Amino acid sequence: MAKNEERPMQDAVVLDPAHQALIDRIVGMHAEGLDTRKISDRLNAEGVTSWAGKEFYPALVFGVIRKAKLRAQALLMARDQTVASGTLVKLPRGLKCV
Repeated sequence: MAKNEERPMQDAVVLDPAHQALIDRIVGMHAEGLDTRKISDRLNAEGVTSWAGKEFYPALVFGVIRKAKLRAQALLMARDQTVASGTLVKLPRGLKCV
C-alpha cells in the first residue's frame, strides 16, 4: 500500500449491552483516577470475570481502556469529517455518530 493511499476501515464489533456496560465501568474507574492494577483488583474482588471467564489483570484492563479511547477517537474524527465536508462518511459497522 502506497503512503498516500487511504487505508480501509476495519469492521467494528457490535457489543452486547452487558459487555458495553463493563467497558464503560472500567473507563469510568480509570477517569476517576484508579490505575489498572486497582481496577483489576476491584473487579476480581467483586467476582467480575473477563469475557473469557477469567480474572482481570492490569494489562487486560489497559487494553480495554486503550481500545475504548481509539473507538471514541474514530467516532469523533468521523463526526468532524462529516461536519467539515458536509458529506456522509462511511463508519465501520457498529459505530454511530452521535
